[in-house]
Amino acid sequence: MNSRRFRLLPFLLLLVVSLSANAQIDPVKRQLLQLGYNQPLEGKGPIAGYALYFLNQPGFWKTNVTLRLAVAPVFADAELGFADVLGENTDLGIGLSGGGFADTHEEIRVGRHLTGESFTGHGGELSASLYHLLNPNDRIPLHAVFRLAGHFTEYQVDSLTSTGFIAPANRTSLRTRAGLRLGGREPLLSPELALEVSGWYESHFHETHDPFGFGGDRIA
Repeated sequence: MNSRRFRLLPFLLLLVVSLSANAQIDPVKRQLLQLGYNQPLEGKGPIAGYALYFLNQPGFWKTNVTLRLAVAPVFADAELGFADVLGENTDLGIGLSGGGFADTHEEIRVGRHLTGESFTGHGGELSASLYHLLNPNDRIPLHAVFRLAGHFTEYQVDSLTSTGFIAPANRTSLRTRAGLRLGGREPLLSPELALEVSGWYESHFHETHDPFGFGGDRIA
């Protein structure tokens, strides 16, 4: 079982996915600040704190352009959404994200945190998304979503990695994601009303599958 160092990243990605890859462009101005920390009751795991500022700004630059921005201490994710740019009820989103420790890997096996087999990863991503509203006259929206993203990752060992452990080679990957999403919820801890049913297909294409670890005992 694997997990990420700095629990800030899964929280950030969850928020980004709920507002970007899984939904239409958010038409409401929002500013949110999230702070948190998780402490295991037994054992010692990776650092489990996060801090996140989120901004959604409709009318950014032009009336049909929305800026979505999520910023953490060492990571940022942004998307410019263009409403009806490809026809009525079809929006386009151009995203850019990345930062330090974005693809860091923590090895957790049988409940044990193996720092000697963990390593650091820095990365960035460029994406394009299409959001099409299929039922504009209905109360509960049904969206078709397609997303294409290119991702680059640079891996390196850190001070706690065991001698002789080789980090994976740097690599570029391409990810596609398509699906249908019925309903949704506001990005709040306690929304007044929410409903969502969705189905997704996602594929990943990696540039390399080089061995790494102790003597190449695993494949990236």
